[in-house]
Amino acid sequence: PTLPSLALGLWRRTHPNAALAGCVVGLITIIVVYCVGGALEFGSVGKGLASLYGALVLTSPTLLTAFILAPFFSGLTTVVGSLMVKYEFEGFTDVQKSVSVKV
Repeated sequence: PTLPSLALGLWRRTHPNAALAGCVVGLITIIVVYCVGGALEFGSVGKGLASLYGALVLTSPTLLTAFILAPFFSGLTTVVGSLMVKYEFEGFTDVQKSVSVKV
């Protein structure tokens, strides 16, 4: 779920807090999808969450839904969070100018 947030880190306007929020939203999306998918597929939220740790069935509709929704909401949160603040990465400070060494 963190791939869009990390990839958007190359954009000058991406705020670090927005990227972190995108990662957290991606993780929450996976948990919510497995809770709802477990309730619909197995009849129990607990069984849905247990399928996160158990053997994953690659043909599960819950897995496909999580695979699509988690990166989408992660990227959306990162972009919206970055656009809400006026931020632009201005580069790193020059080490020679910022640190003075006295001998």
